[in-house]
Parts: sequence; C-alpha cells; structure tokens
Amino acid sequence: MAQNVFSSDEYAKDFRGTFIRDRNFLAVGGPAFRSAQLSALIRAGIVTIMAPGMEVKGADGWFVTASPKRNNDVFKSSVLIEARVPKADIKITANPLLEDMKANGMLREYQVMVRDEAAGLAAVDVNPSSDQLLAVNGTKEDTIFLWGVPLDGLRLATTASPRPGTNDPNLQTADKIAALVLGLDPADDVLMM
Repeated sequence: MAQNVFSSDEYAKDFRGTFIRDRNFLAVGGPAFRSAQLSALIRAGIVTIMAPGMEVKGADGWFVTASPKRNNDVFKSSVLIEARVPKADIKITANPLLEDMKANGMLREYQVMVRDEAAGLAAVDVNPSSDQLLAVNGTKEDTIFLWGVPLDGLRLATTASPRPGTNDPNLQTADKIAALVLGLDPADDVLMM
C-alpha cells in the first residue's frame, strides 16, 4: 500500500479515510483569484452560501433549497447548477459505461485485506503496473485501460489538475498507457502513482 509504507488497515482507514478527507477539505479548490471573485459576489448579495445540510426539492416548477438544521432561510430558483466533484465510488457510480461494465462482470472494486476481511476502496481494480482492467474473476483485460477518477482509492489525486513545469504523476500514467496501447516501450522512469 502506497509504496509499501502502510499496512492495509492503515491505508484503508487512516490514510484513505481521515488523511485524504482532511487533505481534500484543505487543499482542493479554485485559485485564489476565484475566491476573491466569489467573495465579491457574496458581498454584493448575488451569491449566498448555504449552511451544511442543504436540501433541494422540486415544488411547483421551482427548485427550493434550505438548510433546516442551521437556519430558516429558504431560497427558490428556476435553475439549479451543481458545482462540485462528487466522491468517486464504483459502487454507486452513475457513469453509464462503468455501470454497464459492472453489470456484465467486466470490472470489480479494488479491495485490500483489513483484519482478514476484504475492504473495498471504491476504485476500479486494475493491474497496478499497467492500469489494464481486472475483470471480476481477476483476469487482465489486455485491451481495456482505466485512468483518472475511476481509480481514486487506488491512485492519489485523480481529480487534481496537473501543474505546469512538473512531472505530474497523472500525466506520467497517461504517457505510460499511451505507449502500451501503441505498442511502444514506455519510459523507464515512469511510476504508476
């Protein structure tokens, strides 16, 4: 787990649970200038940030939203924009391709053993050295590769945008997969992160 630094139990519960949740809360978000723009919209009364526990319901052709556990404010709108990245989880995915592959036994959830019990980590299971799909029975699918969000839980920071001038692990993985698909030798120094 994570380059053999953690036990399966530590990886599944402490690292993937507490640490990743806290890291995402503190580190994921837009650049500082977008926060300044949002702050200006809030001060101008154009944007209202809802309290935790927000609920949205449809009523008489409107979207009605409130945070009943925090306050009595109720808002209605004719438009609803969901602007968040949902948690990647193969068990509850709404991606039609992944749903179909799951229904047809073509993929399985990545699991680790925690205290003699299999614990799923919500990611699609792939061959760790090539990112080729592992079917329900564990056989490697030579022509199916997965990359990015469906591997969140097996890989780190799958939703992070690469930064210019860095040897980003997500781009390293994409380069390695492209070389394998094209029948080329991948670069020797590429690590599957």
